[in-house]
Amino acid sequence: MKIGFRPFGEADFARLRDWIARPHWQEWWGDPDEQVEVIRADLREPGFAAFIFTLDGRDAGYIQSWQPNSAWEIPIDAPPEAARGIDLSIAEAADLGQGVGRRVIAAYVACLAAEGIRRVLIDPHPDNTRARRAYAAAGFVPAAEGMREDGPYVLMVRDLEEKVE
Repeated sequence: MKIGFRPFGEADFARLRDWIARPHWQEWWGDPDEQVEVIRADLREPGFAAFIFTLDGRDAGYIQSWQPNSAWEIPIDAPPEAARGIDLSIAEAADLGQGVGRRVIAAYVACLAAEGIRRVLIDPHPDNTRARRAYAAAGFVPAAEGMREDGPYVLMVRDLEEKVE
């Protein structure tokens, strides 16, 4: 499986809105229209990046990263400029449980490492066991638990001092 990343653009918002409305996204995402507007605003923020990830050339999901800041109430040992938070969602329910998430995360983390990033954070909901398994398989370890406006999270961390595969 060949994994690629293309920058998220204006033409991708309609597709993303459709994906967010799907049942397997709705477990963890909010209202599709509101979420699209949040991402639209985030794209204007320094340190935020969004991509459509592809599998063998087909659009297969969404991945984003951002530079953590003091608004995060989480432990960050790496300086913020050397850390990134990430999120991803897989477009098709049929791709869930196939190792896609783990492989996409590994490929994206390798890109971040090549840019000099040393710590990657991800913060799934505690009940999102499928995502937590994928993140653990990609080398992330639980580091903290917390609560924010949209609910609880488990902070998972991967330090990139070691070789990224």
